[in-house]
Amino acid sequence: MFASKDLFFSKPSGYQISRSVRTRASATAYFNRTPASATNQKTITLSAWVKRGALGVDATILGTADSTGAGYNVSLLRFTTTDILRFITTNNIGASVLQFDTTAVFRDPSAWYHIVLYIDTTQATNSNGIRIYVNGVNQAGTYAAYTQNTNTFYNSTIAQYIGRFGSITPS
Repeated sequence: MFASKDLFFSKPSGYQISRSVRTRASATAYFNRTPASATNQKTITLSAWVKRGALGVDATILGTADSTGAGYNVSLLRFTTTDILRFITTNNIGASVLQFDTTAVFRDPSAWYHIVLYIDTTQATNSNGIRIYVNGVNQAGTYAAYTQNTNTFYNSTIAQYIGRFGSITPS
């Protein structure tokens, strides 16, 4: 059934998953890209497989950051210090223009979570416009009211990040 009995009985630290990456707060490595031109910023679907390493810390999964002097233009999908998932977009003065917080908490550092963020701000209803799915389950939560057709900063010409911690948080 298994190619190797060692795989089945190995300790958690005794194996590696090929083509995977580990980011953590103690290491400053992360992925980033700055697109040359902007594309659709109103209808977006983002997906990631995530395994939490530490609980009770801010941990950005997918984010954008652009310091504009007075504040930040950011869109973030992240775990918060209370272990919920939060999607937030703030404008250059740090005011939230889009936000969704899950009701569920995610406190299992041994579990893999498949997280899908669905955004369609062309929808007039908050619950139709922003959704977070975890392992295929649409998450309940609280929404901040948003203006229809609001842009996120995903797919914009500002830096896009995977696995960058803390420093892209609005002040």
